[in-house]
Amino acid sequence: MKSFDVLDRKEEVFRHAILEASAGTGKTFAIENIIVRLLLEEHAEQISLSDILVVTFTRAATRELKSRIHKDIYNIYHEYE
Repeated sequence: MKSFDVLDRKEEVFRHAILEASAGTGKTFAIENIIVRLLLEEHAEQISLSDILVVTFTRAATRELKSRIHKDIYNIYHEYE
């Protein structure tokens, strides 16, 4: 299986994907960064937040992921002010 590095700008994120891994391996980090890249990179005008489906296993995980994505986007936009 090919490795996946979400921080590698050459890594294609504009595709369907299933991210499956053991606990503590960075799934939340990867999902967070995939979503931010989908919304902010070159082809971002082709996709909106309502086009992205993310499934997690608990409400707590959903809250954490939502919070992290919001924080990342907020920080990126305010970096350029």
